[in-house]
Amino acid sequence: MAVPIGPDPVPNGFARSESSRRFSSAEPAKGRAFVADIDGPRVARTFAPMVVSPDTATEYLFAQLFVRSPELRSLFPMSMITTREETARNIAGLIRDLLTPAGCEQGLRELAVDLRRYGIRPAHYVLFGEALTATLEHLNGAAWTARDAESWRVLIDYCDRVMRDATADESQPAWWVGEIVQHEQRTPTIAVVTIRPDQPLPYRAGQHVGVQVPRWPRAWRDYSVANAPRSNGLIDLHVRAVPGGMVSNTLVSHYGPGNTVVLSAARGDLRAGPERDLLRSEGSPFNPTVMQRLTPEGIEVSPGVLLLPVALNQIVSTQSWLASENGDDLVRALAAVKRLD
Repeated sequence: MAVPIGPDPVPNGFARSESSRRFSSAEPAKGRAFVADIDGPRVARTFAPMVVSPDTATEYLFAQLFVRSPELRSLFPMSMITTREETARNIAGLIRDLLTPAGCEQGLRELAVDLRRYGIRPAHYVLFGEALTATLEHLNGAAWTARDAESWRVLIDYCDRVMRDATADESQPAWWVGEIVQHEQRTPTIAVVTIRPDQPLPYRAGQHVGVQVPRWPRAWRDYSVANAPRSNGLIDLHVRAVPGGMVSNTLVSHYGPGNTVVLSAARGDLRAGPERDLLRSEGSPFNPTVMQRLTPEGIEVSPGVLLLPVALNQIVSTQSWLASENGDDLVRALAAVKRLD
């Protein structure tokens, strides 16, 4: 087990809110709404105006939230662009997942755990729900009805219940402090950063973690974990510096061994399967988020699912970017498979 970096779970340079260890959800949920109670078609119809102009809609949404609850503004970064984009995606994903109740509930549970990194507590869920309902009423204008409002109330009650249940378990931290123990500069704009969390950070292949640096408090960026779980708890992140990227440029160009970051709980479910990509590039040209191990038959991307050497050959022959220096990792992987073949 990794040795804690220090007695204070969050260094002074990081954003603080409530507790860095856990958040209590002692307040009981008000309703016991279930997904079967939700009027999915009506919810989708009244959400449609938000899809047309998500940036304007979420700007109005957060204005409503901060006017109603000014104290919540301090939990978010100065620039709300990324936060608004993530909010629009999360709400759209929730409505899409209403068709699959199990998936909907799992997504809400993961979202509740993830929101703790911002200092969001269960008491804030209903405040956000009220701001969202006001936003939808504004966007729908005269077409908005009392039945529409009731449909969204049921949905928000359901979300509130599931998310409160998800945060009732206080055994997992709200965030982790990690120390950079290795920094490998692959190119001027790409680095592999190895981090040691102050306590075990559970994750599965294909998941990502949020990263915050003290230079930019409350600004979080998600990165896929590029290695299978290790016994020593170290995690690798492949980071590409992007123009204007506060976190990515800090990690690539200004940080090295000894610097600390804050990590969020792992989230996501990128994995290989019948209807999923076997190989996907995220952040850097080759980020092996789903690669597990090399076998004589190919690369095992998930239990029982192999990416065969012939498939890799086809990828290399059709994707010109693999000939660049940024494709070195994939070329080495291909060469290893060829040797085993």
